[in-house]
Amino acid sequence: MQFNRSALIEAIDKAIKMEHAAIVDIHARNAAADDEHRKEWLSLHEEKWMKATAAIRAKLRRGQPVTEEDIPRDRSGYTGKAYYRPKRASEVPARATELAGLRAVLDAVADETIGTTALRSLGVGVSTLRTIVPLLGSATVRSETLKAVK
Repeated sequence: MQFNRSALIEAIDKAIKMEHAAIVDIHARNAAADDEHRKEWLSLHEEKWMKATAAIRAKLRRGQPVTEEDIPRDRSGYTGKAYYRPKRASEVPARATELAGLRAVLDAVADETIGTTALRSLGVGVSTLRTIVPLLGSATVRSETLKAVK
């Protein structure tokens, strides 16, 4: 299958913008989830830790060592530890760099059409093509063999 080079560049620009918007959205959702998790943790553990830190300071002032029993425990959790552990963030896609590299290569190509074989030889993977091709619409150019058949 042959593609119009300028249409590919436009599709790549759209894909980069969409990916950037997705990254901004993921970061916003991760920040909101982290804030919610932090508030939840504080509501469950703040009082215990305030008491524990006061007790630990008092022991240290008296010259006594801090022991494991002085550390608050969370009996409801799997690990039993009551310290704050941020939740894992959603994965951020990392395809914008690959798409920008492909765009730079297409800028250097002199031909107005480029085939899938040439794209693959440039290192463009199937997943990248699956990202770009739906954005092309009717910008594909039929190959010579398909034209001859019709």
